[in-house]
Amino acid sequence: MRQVETDFRGRTVPHQQAPTGRGRRRNLFDLFARPHSGWAEVGLLLALYVGYSVSRLLASNDLGEARTHAYRILHWERSVGLDVEASWDRFFATHDVVGVLASYWYASGHYIVTAIVLFLLYRHGGGHYAWARTALVVSTLIGLAMYLLMPTAPPRLSGLPYVDVLAEHAGAGWWGSDASAPRGLGGMTNQLAAMPSLHAGWALWVAAVAFICGMKPVWKVLASAYAVITAVVVIGTANHWVSDVIVGWGIVLLAVIVCRPLGGLRERAMALHQSPVDIPSLKPDGELPTHQSTHKQMTDTDVATELRGTERPGCHSARRG
Repeated sequence: MRQVETDFRGRTVPHQQAPTGRGRRRNLFDLFARPHSGWAEVGLLLALYVGYSVSRLLASNDLGEARTHAYRILHWERSVGLDVEASWDRFFATHDVVGVLASYWYASGHYIVTAIVLFLLYRHGGGHYAWARTALVVSTLIGLAMYLLMPTAPPRLSGLPYVDVLAEHAGAGWWGSDASAPRGLGGMTNQLAAMPSLHAGWALWVAAVAFICGMKPVWKVLASAYAVITAVVVIGTANHWVSDVIVGWGIVLLAVIVCRPLGGLRERAMALHQSPVDIPSLKPDGELPTHQSTHKQMTDTDVATELRGTERPGCHSARRG
């Protein structure tokens, strides 16, 4: 019996199951263009996290080089009037309630919200899950590559008078002085990974999914607010520059634009694969069966009637004359 599910608009959509059997084709397109079993999807995301951890071992620890990149970014922001980091950081540092709430938001929001959206997409997203997951993976891999190629110090490590808001409120949560890492696990994080901001990028990914999947207006508003608040938080806590947010958003938008067609390609491929083909069966003697015409055969009387109906009025009078 064919299983059906409902999407975010309550419409019935076919249930997407991972194909089974030894004969299924395994290739790169099939890996990313379709959803897999739940455990396989979890394994894929865990592999991405392991890749991030391994990249930490390859990342540069040269604080001087990272600060040089940060100063260049700040110089460009000042030239175009985007250097709001100091004023925002000052506000977060002088308002304890804002600082604590922002610290919790930064330390946990992007993990929890992203995981929830992925789960909901997997269960109710119809054909949207595969491309959305792939866009998230691609944007994250691009971000990791940039961390390795361009280590950048965040404002809190730039040597300039910025306040590390999370470190100031470490007693209120589980994190220590090493960004959002739990106490004692700071060595597992890349402290010089400001450019781009994956916090901001993942938050924009949530908003993009809400709009493309056609969620209800209230969810679109909440997703948009989540993206904007996350951008403000990562800047106000002195963990990212404004440019980091802009680049993080750009990477995610590019990944969505590139990966979004995968959903349509997969659906068309499945439609072609599952569409029935009417192949006539052979008769016992090997001849193709003859199909009776659906058109009604006209008798001589019908033909004569049709001819009389098409005669011009003048013809009868001419013959009478």
